[in-house]
Amino acid sequence: MLKTIKSFFNPLRIKIPFLLDIIIVSDPEQIKKIETSGDVDRLHAYDTASLPGWVKFYFRSTKFHDDKRDLWFCPFESTANPTYQPRRAYLEEKVATSYSQEDVKTIAELLKNNAADEVLAHAMVQVVNRRFFGEEIPLHITKTANNTVQKITEAILPWKYIRGIKAQQEIMSYCEHHLAKDVHILDVGHLWLGGSNDGRGVKKVKR
Repeated sequence: MLKTIKSFFNPLRIKIPFLLDIIIVSDPEQIKKIETSGDVDRLHAYDTASLPGWVKFYFRSTKFHDDKRDLWFCPFESTANPTYQPRRAYLEEKVATSYSQEDVKTIAELLKNNAADEVLAHAMVQVVNRRFFGEEIPLHITKTANNTVQKITEAILPWKYIRGIKAQQEIMSYCEHHLAKDVHILDVGHLWLGGSNDGRGVKKVKR
């Protein structure tokens, strides 16, 4: 009898219409099948159109999704997607690139001189993203990146939500025109969408 009850609740589905749909699995064999399927390990294993309305509403103003081009950040894609492995390999290769001595010197000088958070954040954006773009990122672009929505509570504020969508599209447009054609623009844009967040992304320690 106990086994029958356990089987009835495994897997357990919790569904709140238009808000939440979660399946909790505890059976080892079922977990193994899910892990090897490649179809349910990422959000975008499902077409964007089939996702809950709140997901589409929120993510279009963030650094994870480009609603206009229907693009998702690499970790949100299913590993079964044929573009997943090449995109991940590209990001790993670029991120593994060491900082130059000049980069380290520049940041050290800014810290030493107690530069403003905005100045320091802009310099750090250059260090990280020059490897992708091969050129300096304009200041107005790094400032614009501050306006993307960072948490779901910001999305309910109309002025922040609208500003977030506008900022996200401006960043994506910049990436589209300045990156190589075979590079996934959201994978790169995600690395700096959100910018310095008015200093929240940069912490300076004073001695």
